[in-house]
Amino acid sequence: MIQRARIALALAVAGGALLGEAAWRGVSQQEALTAPPGWTAESGGRPHRLTSVAGDQAYAADAWTLELQQTIRPAGDLDIGPQPLSARVRIPDEGHVELWASAPDEGGVGLVLERIGAPSARVQIITDTGRTWAACGGPLETPGPDPIDASIRPIRGGVQVTVGDSVATCPARVGHRSPAIRSGLRRVQVSQITLGDHPARPPGAGLHLVWPLIGAGLCALVIYAELWMGAEATLVALTTGPLLGVLLLLGRDLRLWAETARVAWLPVPWLPAVLPLLLTVTAKAAHHLGRAMREPNAGSRLHEHRDWLRTAPVAAALPAVLAFADAPGSLDFVGVVVAGLLASAALGWLGPALMTRLGSTYPIRAATLLLTAATLAGLSLASAEPWHRLGVLYGLLGGTAVGVIVWANANPSRVRAYNATCLLASLVLLGAAEGVVRFTPAGLSWHAVRSPSSGDDIYSGLPRINDLFQRMDEQRRPAQPDGGYPITIPPRRAKTRVVALGGGATAPRNTTLDGLYTARLTSLLDNTEVLNQGVEGWTTWHIARYVEAHFADLQPDVLTLYVGRDDLLTPVPVPLAHLHLAWGQQRKGRNTDDVLRRSRLYTGLRYTLAALRPDERRVAVPLDDARENLRRIITAAATREIPVVLASEGLAPDPGPLGSYAGMLDALARDHDNARYIDTAIQLYEATGDRMFHDDHHLTGAGHLLVAEALAREIARL
Repeated sequence: MIQRARIALALAVAGGALLGEAAWRGVSQQEALTAPPGWTAESGGRPHRLTSVAGDQAYAADAWTLELQQTIRPAGDLDIGPQPLSARVRIPDEGHVELWASAPDEGGVGLVLERIGAPSARVQIITDTGRTWAACGGPLETPGPDPIDASIRPIRGGVQVTVGDSVATCPARVGHRSPAIRSGLRRVQVSQITLGDHPARPPGAGLHLVWPLIGAGLCALVIYAELWMGAEATLVALTTGPLLGVLLLLGRDLRLWAETARVAWLPVPWLPAVLPLLLTVTAKAAHHLGRAMREPNAGSRLHEHRDWLRTAPVAAALPAVLAFADAPGSLDFVGVVVAGLLASAALGWLGPALMTRLGSTYPIRAATLLLTAATLAGLSLASAEPWHRLGVLYGLLGGTAVGVIVWANANPSRVRAYNATCLLASLVLLGAAEGVVRFTPAGLSWHAVRSPSSGDDIYSGLPRINDLFQRMDEQRRPAQPDGGYPITIPPRRAKTRVVALGGGATAPRNTTLDGLYTARLTSLLDNTEVLNQGVEGWTTWHIARYVEAHFADLQPDVLTLYVGRDDLLTPVPVPLAHLHLAWGQQRKGRNTDDVLRRSRLYTGLRYTLAALRPDERRVAVPLDDARENLRRIITAAATREIPVVLASEGLAPDPGPLGSYAGMLDALARDHDNARYIDTAIQLYEATGDRMFHDDHHLTGAGHLLVAEALAREIARL
């Protein structure tokens, strides 16, 4: 017995220390995601949530974290126009950060530190006609993977910038807005921010070692109290075990998981601590509730002091009072309190009668503990601030059902109709859970109907994906590129035919062919026709199947593929290859999923299970699958001695999240004699003057012209 007690205490100390470490990291992450004191944060609003666009750079305890084109600006007394701005930044691969002497609006000028393509440090100027790069008087140190100090200072006629040990003066017109710091799509770390003479207090959660020590001490006290009350040491150890689950969550970025599961309303930074703690508390509550309900209750110290249990029926009305009271002191509040007391008296009379009917030897004790379970559940729901008072009432009902289940399993030999009682209580619990979800933030997040514009929802695009499957199965060619399948193939009209393949940037829906890069390419090449076979929403999975089936009909002399974004940045629950199989099975029978999705619990389960899959498997075409699709296309073209030009798809505000895809395209071109690679994504990113993108990937006229010129140069060399 002593040995098992020591094991329980050892588990408590280890689990408590892990819990304290997770709590410290949660506070540190929350501090890192909060704007510095005196500053305000603005999100870029880009719908790139379900892929690993943020990169793998971890949060730092002593630095602020910016991601997804987030901007921080001075607020309040600090917002007084252009001032010297300095910071220490850490930039990951394919990431960049901007320090603006004047906010990035018209008249803005900023220092851009980037590791996209070739690392560089340049000064960018934004005017009402576009953006340009300033001609600085001297080279600037290029950023690497380690933190680097940078600053920008307005001076007469321009700005003075410092990067590491290098200093340069750049002519520019500085606007009248206050400074700002902005990231790209990749996560960057910023620390030691100084604005004028005002350094920002660094983030941090205090002394690191104190948190594990406090966690270990508190958990040890709880275990000692359980053993003192007579709990069995083995069960105490088992119910403490879930705390070790912190090891599975420490160091993981749960924000992407929370966004996929649509539970971002949870305290995400603290989930590595909260989830194991909730499991432990639930296990211990069920254990001690079962002990207290076990009849007889001899040997328990709780049995000696059970007079307090008779007050639980009154406490059971507290959640209802919290839910129904609009304002303390009002007539409504007094009426609710009176109603709550009457309800408590009724429950105090009905509870023992019910437990007597179920075969309880000690009905008052069983009913009191039953109502205590309901009280705890109701209080938990009231603290969660449901948007309707019915959520708390459903919580009371669910807590009562839990109490019945625990009591029945603690006394199986004394319960009449044991199976029927447990089944009925389980059905009540399931219905109560559905009701609770509907009146809490979870119900709003787990609604079955989603807006197609919700870029961070893995199910919102499924109707469009299924429609593309249907169009591919039917193979009906439209006259314009808006029908979900490549346009009709006309007879050859020129000596050379270039077949352009791609997704939404190649042939946007509801857009004529005039003005696209394919039309511009026709005018740039002599005696050449360009056949646009792009489809909005198509990926390399669609293109590979299409090319293999219709290569002879296309009669190409050159194939071009402008791809990347729809492969890696289309969020789905599983890759397209698996979705296509599921779509085929649905067509053979009734889709019961449409009925089940009316349940918030079922919808939440779908999101949660999808979120458990690795990030790289929650995109339309994972990188390895895209490589294989493109290899099949290149191989099919090689058998006919047809060259293939691979062009990396551009992305706004930067192509960082598609860096691995561009590297894959480059490697494929090097491995196949008939393949060529053009880094059009970098060319679009580095272009100055007119805007290149309408949104995150659809090109403007200037963008289409740039892509056409890049392709024309490569095709001419062929």
